[in-house]
Amino acid sequence: MDARSAWRKYGCIGCLGLVALVLTIVLVVAGLALLTARPEQMESRVLTPEVVGGGRVVLAIEAAELHVRPAVPGESLRVEARFDVNAFALEGELDPGAGGDWIYRVTFGAAEDSGAFSGLMSVARGSPSRVDVFLPVDSPLDLVLNLRKGGAVVRLGGLRLRSAELEFESGAVDLDVDEPLREPMQSLSISTTSAGALINNLGNASPRRLDVTYRMGQIDMGLLGNWVADAEISIDGGTGGGVVHLPSGVVLEGLERRGVAPPREPRPDLPTLRFTVSTGMGWLEFSDWAMRDNPSD
Repeated sequence: MDARSAWRKYGCIGCLGLVALVLTIVLVVAGLALLTARPEQMESRVLTPEVVGGGRVVLAIEAAELHVRPAVPGESLRVEARFDVNAFALEGELDPGAGGDWIYRVTFGAAEDSGAFSGLMSVARGSPSRVDVFLPVDSPLDLVLNLRKGGAVVRLGGLRLRSAELEFESGAVDLDVDEPLREPMQSLSISTTSAGALINNLGNASPRRLDVTYRMGQIDMGLLGNWVADAEISIDGGTGGGVVHLPSGVVLEGLERRGVAPPREPRPDLPTLRFTVSTGMGWLEFSDWAMRDNPSD
């Protein structure tokens, strides 16, 4: 037997051995999951913290379908969830603040006493967890959101948001500012790691500072909407890519290398969006329909 034939023979044997080892590990994990996981018990939970005035809402959500939306006018902050209580836990903690804004922290994830595989089995059973967060429309708010291993539908239209830091580590994101906010945001930060993100109508938030970071996922971002203030916009990409839909009715600066001509005659009566863009090893396209309607031309 020559060296090449021997390599093929024993190499294939090694590959089969590796496959058998992986299958064995999978079967062992599945067996442990069946033995240690508690029976599914789907229940609903509601959190209604007593808050007055402005504050900060901090959401740390893992392995759930998250929905964030405005509450009905006149209603306060509320969290509703449905999940397997033998696998997951929902917690809310209110810090009333010392002479300042309150802070309300919401945490959802695997329960400490649920067993190592209960969360895995809950997902495998096909009963996804869901968390709904209703934000008061009449209170000035700051929003901090971190989502891991889940999907999110976020609607921010009509709120009094001062700032927002939104971080999506994986899954899918549908973010929309579907109507103008009560006043321009001071800052808006959006970060995705391996999530796919659909983002619409950020102009309705009119943030004075907008920072967008994406890494391995895809992003489709619309800057359309009612811009009422100047904005500094930073877009920082990694190995992923996407498209940015540019608005009309504004002056666009900093996109000369992206095919958008600088303004020939500045228009002081219009908001100015100043861009800083870095795409890393990925790619990013800017839609061209707004370039033809750019009032700066």
